[in-house]
Amino acid sequence: MNIEQLQEEWEKDCEIDDNYLGEQSTATPKLHAKYVKMLVQIKLKHTKLTSDYNLARKNKFLNYLEIGVFTGENITMVEALHKDGVDPGLEGVVAAQVTYPMTSDNFFEFIKGHDIKYDVIFIDGIKSFDLCFVYRLVD
Repeated sequence: MNIEQLQEEWEKDCEIDDNYLGEQSTATPKLHAKYVKMLVQIKLKHTKLTSDYNLARKNKFLNYLEIGVFTGENITMVEALHKDGVDPGLEGVVAAQVTYPMTSDNFFEFIKGHDIKYDVIFIDGIKSFDLCFVYRLVD
């Protein structure tokens, strides 16, 4: 869920039918619980992402790959000597940080047989809050 979807959901949830004010007021705790749950999930994922980012900085990784660059916010924050970004631009955006404007399947087919190794691979190809951070220390 992105911010626009969240705002659309809130616009629907915050509508009040003046004919049923009693029933509407009992829905308030449910709405509160719903949005607190969303907030907690987002904060937990943000904390995990921050922790993973700090791990990457601490280990001074050289080669970084990001699948699903979108606007380039994450890849811009990463400190690595070499950064590759893969994103086909299906959302209508191809950030300047995208070095491979193609799908991840096409990218992996493209590099097959080449001696390319990454210290960190950040996978966010779906554009939801379900992020996956994969890392591997290289000798």
